[in-house]
Amino acid sequence: MAEPKQVSAARPEDAPAGMGTIAVSRSSASLTYADESGAPKFTTYVSLGRAGVDTPEGEYATMGKYRFDTMSSASVADADHAYYLPNVPFVEYYLDGGYAIHSTYWHDHFGLVESQGCINVTWGDGAYLFGLTQPTVAEADIARWAIGDLKATPVLIVP
Repeated sequence: MAEPKQVSAARPEDAPAGMGTIAVSRSSASLTYADESGAPKFTTYVSLGRAGVDTPEGEYATMGKYRFDTMSSASVADADHAYYLPNVPFVEYYLDGGYAIHSTYWHDHFGLVESQGCINVTWGDGAYLFGLTQPTVAEADIARWAIGDLKATPVLIVP
């Protein structure tokens, strides 16, 4: 497979200083992490939502992060099949309704549509990205939410 296409998207004007931005292209099924200056630091293929459970375009932020979390169709209003996935690694929620960037252990179809609307990455890519984004989850903690003064990393999902 060819190298993933870098995604370039304008950093939101109200993005917090001192952190990068995640940009996801639905058309190229790729994710780019750019530093505060906009310079790409990391690009990878992702798996996005299938028809009917599309990954939504828009401007978001990593509002909550979990080292691991359980995901199931019981918590998703429009799931197209039943599923129960314990210990999903490196979860970064960006939109209410269960939308997250996270690693997968149940498929390796990156660059294709496979998810229930989430942005799926490899285990290694998820771990790396988890360490770059805000809010920071302390080593002794499982999760952290961007509440109060805690910052969140911008997530831009483009066509």
